[in-house]
Amino acid sequence: AGWRNRASNHPEVSSSVELSLHAPQSGRSSLRMQAWPKKIEATPAVVESPPIAITSAPVPVQRGQFLRIHGWVRVPEEIQSSMDGLLVYDSLAGDELALRIGQSGDWREFTMYRTVTHSGNLTVTFALTGFGEAWLDNVTVSPVQMRGVAVDSPPRR
Repeated sequence: AGWRNRASNHPEVSSSVELSLHAPQSGRSSLRMQAWPKKIEATPAVVESPPIAITSAPVPVQRGQFLRIHGWVRVPEEIQSSMDGLLVYDSLAGDELALRIGQSGDWREFTMYRTVTHSGNLTVTFALTGFGEAWLDNVTVSPVQMRGVAVDSPPRR
């Protein structure tokens, strides 16, 4: 609940997002994202903006928390008309620190760690930056308990 599908309105691109029962990483289903050109003969060399971007529901976070963003992705074949493949990024670090996932074949685990600098909400975005398909499963955001480390206070000089 609360996930958003931001599909491109480009007139030459078709896309699809679905919960699929076919070969999830675990459980009953996984999320499948697909994008393809409406006319094969008019396929651009590079897609200007992601045909599909799926953003998670907001997760409340508190300043000073250390977070683990974890999940599984599958990109069975190379994403066409793209330099980045599947981008995975969060609202704290933005796309500058995105994971760029090319062809993975089977399921591939990913983990990102972030320190929360201000309280608010965190979202995770999965952007399919070209033509092809990507699958998502078991995406979680959880705080990491660090013993003996004060991440909430600034360093002393």
